[in-house]
Amino acid sequence: MSPPGGGPDADFSDEPNCQPLGKPGRDIFQVTFTRNVRTFGLPGRYMGTSMAAPHVTATAALVIASGVLGPDPTPAQVSRRLLDTARDLGLPGPDNRYGAGLLDAAAATAAATAPAPS
Repeated sequence: MSPPGGGPDADFSDEPNCQPLGKPGRDIFQVTFTRNVRTFGLPGRYMGTSMAAPHVTATAALVIASGVLGPDPTPAQVSRRLLDTARDLGLPGPDNRYGAGLLDAAAATAAATAPAPS
């Protein structure tokens, strides 16, 4: 999945919104433990996998709780659901820039729709 970010922009010549030499954007904040497991805060400079893991984990929990995969889905089924409902970004399919795409919790927890009658 493409993680929420922070930090300097990458140098992608074909992406006009990436400006590695420009002024950096604002930090992305996430409530998390700061000094110990009893203290929460909003530290800055969190980026990459450390930011993506809680989002993906929470969405996996929502998929399980929603029942969209039945009463007892396997980890493989949950993982497949997250991958199948991610919004593709960049080049078609998984790629080095955006991974499997943007995590989409709404799509991942939505009930499957039956195909329209022919």
